[in-house]
Amino acid sequence: MSTKATKFTMTVNPLTDVLDITKGKLMTDLIPYDAVSGQEYAVSLTSKAKYHKNELPVNKVVIYNTTNTNPKGWFYVVEEGQSTVITIGKEGTENTKVYAFFIDITAQDNTGSATLTFTPVCE
Repeated sequence: MSTKATKFTMTVNPLTDVLDITKGKLMTDLIPYDAVSGQEYAVSLTSKAKYHKNELPVNKVVIYNTTNTNPKGWFYVVEEGQSTVITIGKEGTENTKVYAFFIDITAQDNTGSATLTFTPVCE
C-alpha cells in the first residue's frame, strides 16, 4: 500500500536555519520533513524574513532533497511569488527527507521567518 501525499508546510528561521558563510557552517541541526517517495510537489514561499537588522527582505529559501533518480535534484531555490516543482526521489540516502535553509554572510542579526508550502501535484 502506498502512502498518500498531503499538503504540508515548513517554517524556516533565518537566525537558526541558515548557512552562515563567514562561520562556514549551519547555525543549527536542520529538522527535515519526511515527504512521500516519488511524489511531485509544487513548492511556494511566503516570507517575512529579513537580513541585517530588519532592513533587507529575504524572499528566497534553499531546499535540499537527496535523490539518485533525479539528476536535476538535490538543491532548489524557492522564490516568493513563484512556484517551484520538485520530485522526491525514489532512491538515495534519506531520499524522502526535505531540508530548508537560508544562506547569509552573517546570521546573528536576522529576523522574521518564512513558510514553505508543499502541495502534491496530481497526475
